[in-house]
Amino acid sequence: ASLAPDSVSADLLVGQTNTLFAWVVQWLADNLGYDVTNTIGLPYDWRLSPDMNEKRDGFLTLTRRRIEAAVKTNGGLPGIMVAHSMGNAVFRYFLEWLRQEMREEAYSTFVKQAERRKMTKQLQEQQQQKLQQQQQQQRHHQQHAAKLEQLQQQQIES
Repeated sequence: ASLAPDSVSADLLVGQTNTLFAWVVQWLADNLGYDVTNTIGLPYDWRLSPDMNEKRDGFLTLTRRRIEAAVKTNGGLPGIMVAHSMGNAVFRYFLEWLRQEMREEAYSTFVKQAERRKMTKQLQEQQQQKLQQQQQQQRHHQQHAAKLEQLQQQQIES
């Protein structure tokens, strides 16, 4: 059988439980107190580049979500990443991808915050203008009322 990306099911290569690192998991549990139930594997299709794994399977996005979920489940405690052979290059690619994703998210958040500040400032300016108009109208009415009272006073005196 060919190992071309379209000839073998991705599930055969990435979807199955992998025991290759079982001894590492056991060592982490025995020597560092790691809970083996919090251990996750991040298998990938070694026949494809990381960006193609992302396009086809959402591998990088899924990796990020699984790591974030594992950290959250573990009370925010740090984790250990173990990679072997090409997995080192894939993980390095993941870290660069993640840096870019986080940069874009931070930029997007910054833009949204700036837009909100701009809208808030515009609303405050509109409210200030409306308040000034109301105050001006009030002064105008008070002045008009004062003139009317003065005219009435003059008519009474004459």
